[in-house]
Amino acid sequence: MKKEKTIRLAIGGLLLTAVLVSGITVAQIDRKQSARTEENAHTETAQAVQKSTDSTEDKQTTQETAGNVAGQDTQAAQTQPDVSVSTQPGEVEAVTDEVEAEIPETMEAETGAEETAETSAPVQAVVGNFTEESVLDWPVEGSVAMDYSMDTTTYFRTLNVYKCNPAMIISAHVGDPVQAAADGTVSSIKINEETGNTVTVDMGNGYEATYGQMTNLAVKEGDTVTRDTVLGYIEKTTKYYTKEGDNLYFAVTKDGKPVDPVQYMETEGE
Repeated sequence: MKKEKTIRLAIGGLLLTAVLVSGITVAQIDRKQSARTEENAHTETAQAVQKSTDSTEDKQTTQETAGNVAGQDTQAAQTQPDVSVSTQPGEVEAVTDEVEAEIPETMEAETGAEETAETSAPVQAVVGNFTEESVLDWPVEGSVAMDYSMDTTTYFRTLNVYKCNPAMIISAHVGDPVQAAADGTVSSIKINEETGNTVTVDMGNGYEATYGQMTNLAVKEGDTVTRDTVLGYIEKTTKYYTKEGDNLYFAVTKDGKPVDPVQYMETEGE
């Protein structure tokens, strides 16, 4: 009886030992499997990251390569002249002959065009052929307020001085029309402090007539006028002639030098 009990106890101890050993072994196996699983997970993650990095680097390398190739192609296209070169000697000589033949023709054509333009340019006719024998019309109706006087001095009442007078001062009324005294071309229009709006007409052969103290001018520089053309109208006199009254300043020059207008004008009794 005691032996059986002893055997049972021994068997029970062995079973318990086996169970404990088995539990320890299973726990160790589970820990090892868990460690391996975790290690495999880390390994797979690292491999995935490495693959992603490698893929990104490959893409960048591919893009840089493609960009470099495109840049080289663009640079080559820019530097490469758009010229078609023939390797046939006969064709080269033919093209050279054509170029040499065209250059003189172009130059001749341009030269001919310039000569044609110069030849066909309109030549402005000289208007007015005034001479010593020509006669001037009176530009405005009125009496002479002051005579032309370049040999001696004459008295200017407004200025209260004696001095030479290069023009005729013809009395007139504000608004009276002023007509050209002879045919000619308007050479200049100026505003003068002493004579106001002043028109100069080139009558030809070095003769010019100057009309001052006018307003509402009816002509402009370059206009052709005849002895009946209205140049403008009498304006209120400037401060230099207030005591002489409203008037027309009328002067004649020959080659820039004053001459007496009266010697070219018809007067009463002639």
